[in-house]
Amino acid sequence: MPSILVVYYSRSGTTRQVAKQLAEKLGADLLAVQDIQSRRGLSGYLRSALEVMGRSLPAIEPTCTPLSRYDLIVLGTPVWMGRLSSPMRRFLNDHAPQMRKAAFFTTMGGKDARRAFADMQELLNHPPVATLALTHGQVLHDQCLAPIHDFASELERAAMRPAAPHIATCGEPQSACPSLKWQS
Repeated sequence: MPSILVVYYSRSGTTRQVAKQLAEKLGADLLAVQDIQSRRGLSGYLRSALEVMGRSLPAIEPTCTPLSRYDLIVLGTPVWMGRLSSPMRRFLNDHAPQMRKAAFFTTMGGKDARRAFADMQELLNHPPVATLALTHGQVLHDQCLAPIHDFASELERAAMRPAAPHIATCGEPQSACPSLKWQS
């Protein structure tokens, strides 16, 4: 059985909700990207907007999970101002070489995730095997169950296919990262 990791960043909890549902359907491991600084309140919202506009790479908690051991990594992020969230941008910037095969999902207040998906693909340096874009309203009103089910089915099939040749880089040993944030 292929091994799958769902990695997500969530400021408000919407993306976390989808990530947990998806990981449960897939029997996947779940990893949260954690900010170093708080994004609460107006100042957190403004900082988030400035980081997206500047394509900044904010500090995140170290992640020493050996990503290259997974057959498929599913990356979830909110869409901020039509773009990839800055914490997920940082995660991809730091770890993309370890990902042989990836899929993307987004949650958003708006209706268009194309630029966020393009940002993710640019950082990953190869296309995703599948994508899913959900609105906050779909998640809030449980209208995301069928799309999540269909996406999970597509991911299961994709995880079984061999990945294109890709050279993985080795990160720090897992024991060097005591702040690993696993979610279950």
